Amino acid sequence: HPSYVLVMADRVGADIYVVQAYRRRETVSVDGESGPDIRRSFAEESPGHDQQRAENLWESNAAEVAEEVANIVRAQGIELIAVAGDVRAVGFLREHLPEKMRDSVLEVEGARANSYEDVQEDLEQTLAAFEARTTEAVLDLFRSGGGQDLAVQGLEATLDALRKAQVDTLLIAPRGEDDRVAWFAVTEPSQAATDRRLLADLGVESLAEGPLQDVLVRSAYATGARVRVVPEELSPSEGVGATLRYS
Repeated sequence: HPSYVLVMADRVGADIYVVQAYRRRETVSVDGESGPDIRRSFAEESPGHDQQRAENLWESNAAEVAEEVANIVRAQGIELIAVAGDVRAVGFLREHLPEKMRDSVLEVEGARANSYEDVQEDLEQTLAAFEARTTEAVLDLFRSGGGQDLAVQGLEATLDALRKAQVDTLLIAPRGEDDRVAWFAVTEPSQAATDRRLLADLGVESLAEGPLQDVLVRSAYATGARVRVVPEELSPSEGVGATLRYS
């Protein structure tokens, strides 16, 4: 799966789970104010006024959660935001996320009182459906981009595009037994090649060797590119390719 955060929200705050490389890396809790009990009437205030106070407080709490989520997404390069919990809290959370992040939000069944494991089944199904849709869209873009010099395939062409920071999305097919290796610059992972001499000729120093697929993914992330795992039967030549930002 792509990296994601799972936000389990209620009207007070949320528990935020950060998941990368299939592992839960971090859990952050955000709690605002609990607010007035709207079941209690106040002699000096109308019930409607108290309801509005509660709504304002719920929205303020959701805004705090949205800010924390946005900071995590930016800092860690998170691709998706999965949300579960109270309907009002989720609605306010969506509204307060930066506009460009809202398209990355997926809703799953669950409540803040649930554990991460409680929502795992629905979360997996939601992520799988999303991946199927987006993988097909990326492959369509890859196929159409070839005629406009906005796509490359094959190992050497893809590595060349990565070194030039041209890659928008790296397409890679999983290979169980892949003993291929590549070289990369320790201080500048975007600079990678299968031939150590090529990097040396470019003046790149502090070289290290690693498994090919790891080097490709590291290089892509170093340039801000996305990574999409595609089925081997639909993959580009040599199991690797890319859509490009520019030709």
